[in-house]
Amino acid sequence: MKKLLFVLLVCCHTVVFAQSDKFVVKGKIASLNKPAKLFLLYNRMIADSAVLKNGEFIFNGTIGQPTEAYLTLNKNGNGFTSDNYVKFYLETGGVINITSSDSLIKAKITGTKTTMITNVTGY
Repeated sequence: MKKLLFVLLVCCHTVVFAQSDKFVVKGKIASLNKPAKLFLLYNRMIADSAVLKNGEFIFNGTIGQPTEAYLTLNKNGNGFTSDNYVKFYLETGGVINITSSDSLIKAKITGTKTTMITNVTGY
């Protein structure tokens, strides 16, 4: 019985830590539709992309620590572009919301502790 309890405690501990590294980035950029496409970059590479539907998007992933990230928008959907982007920090512990009525340059970012600090300080 003690062995079973020990195994259950170890498994529960592992599950809790596995879930703690997840991030969610979601938002709405105007009312853009396909072919408009967003690219999520972090760790010096394009990590994911999403086609916009009614301007809405969502990214899910895992990270080990708060990480500098960029979201870029290509309204034509024909590849990565660096002229319409926003910088923020990926962080676990909440949903990062990015919204704008026209472009990422004017986006409002809310949701996590690091995001709130960087919006106030301007970093």
